[in-house]
Amino acid sequence: MSTHEIIDLLEDAIDIIDQLEGVLQRLKPGDNITPGVIYQLYNSLVLLREKIIVARIKVSSSLTPSQD
Repeated sequence: MSTHEIIDLLEDAIDIIDQLEGVLQRLKPGDNITPGVIYQLYNSLVLLREKIIVARIKVSSSLTPSQD
């Protein structure tokens, strides 16, 4: 595990958050939300969760002492 890998995962997570924010900013109260927009939001959340979990696993595995 390298710091570079974790930083890349966190950068990807920030990009996904930016995408979510962009979609949400375009929505206005009373707008009909299409299934495509709902899918886009859901897909982005799943990808974001995946990036966070992978980063957490990499960090926790580097903090756990190896047991030989």
